Amino acid sequence: MEKIDKLHCLQIAIAVFFGCMAFFFIPPSIAYGEEVYIQEETGESEQENSIYDALRERIQDSWESGMENLEEVNPIEISGNFAERILRTIAAACYSNLKSIKAGALLIGLVSFVLGAAIALLATKDKKMRKTAVSVGMIAVPVILLIIVFGISWFISIFR
Repeated sequence: MEKIDKLHCLQIAIAVFFGCMAFFFIPPSIAYGEEVYIQEETGESEQENSIYDALRERIQDSWESGMENLEEVNPIEISGNFAERILRTIAAACYSNLKSIKAGALLIGLVSFVLGAAIALLATKDKKMRKTAVSVGMIAVPVILLIIVFGISWFISIFR
């Protein structure tokens, strides 16, 4: 009886999910298609395209200037006594790879969270496995990665 209730609840949840998708995503796409068709007939698309192009150019210019500012930042100067030079070398290496460290931590944290959620959902009988999946996969690993990324950023900021 308990399995039938869970199966029934899962079916209802899936039906509600797809119903919400149909209700929220399909009508706007249909309305947007009609709006584009009307604009093409009336000739308003040229004016809106110029606004779109201007906005796109401003975004592109902002992006390029931001990237130039990031590239122009001076690297960490390696000076001082032996221990300080070692720390500054480590900070410089972390700074040069900070983008990839952040992206890797985000990817690992996301995969860990999804796997933890999947294991927690699939382990209906084994409560110990479910608790372990939630505590390690969904909480501990993302929090540790968050601490590592903020710690590296803080460490780099000491020498900048």
